[in-house]
Amino acid sequence: MSTAIEAATSFAHALQPPVNPSSALPYFSADATVFEHAPFPTAQPLADFIGKEFKGKDGVKRYFDLLGHDFEPVKLVIDTWWVEEEEKDGKEVIGAKGEGTWKATKTGKKWTEEVIWRFEMVNTNTRRPDWNIQRWEIFADPEALGKAMDGEIDEAALEHPSTMGRELATKAGMKVPEGKGSGKEQ
Repeated sequence: MSTAIEAATSFAHALQPPVNPSSALPYFSADATVFEHAPFPTAQPLADFIGKEFKGKDGVKRYFDLLGHDFEPVKLVIDTWWVEEEEKDGKEVIGAKGEGTWKATKTGKKWTEEVIWRFEMVNTNTRRPDWNIQRWEIFADPEALGKAMDGEIDEAALEHPSTMGRELATKAGMKVPEGKGSGKEQ
């Protein structure tokens, strides 16, 4: 029997470098939405995948395609999982927290940031648990991404992870725990 957290954890495993978008798509419901938060509204987006909603499986694939165009993951560790909202009517909200190191494809510059994810999970099968991602929200540091894409980021960005993702998630109402948590390490 699979739980919503187990399904989300399995999805996180599918995102280990190198990322293959086709291996991530089966985790999403047909009406899925992906949204990566920006720290502020901007007329000039830092990257084409930030601050926009990508809907349906085609939209999810487009998100991953745009993401892969601008940067590639070097390392991704999601080490804390929690239930943000308990299961009700076949839906459950899951939170996840970890750290990622990324490389801008254009400049080769790397940075490390804390990442916070919010999953709205839906059970798509009434006979047995079959959890899929209906909405995936990403809280990270798009400013560091912008600096890396422009070649303006320094080595300190690798040693001292940005916590902008935590700030954005907290402002959005998430209850992000301190430290490392649940033992569900990726």
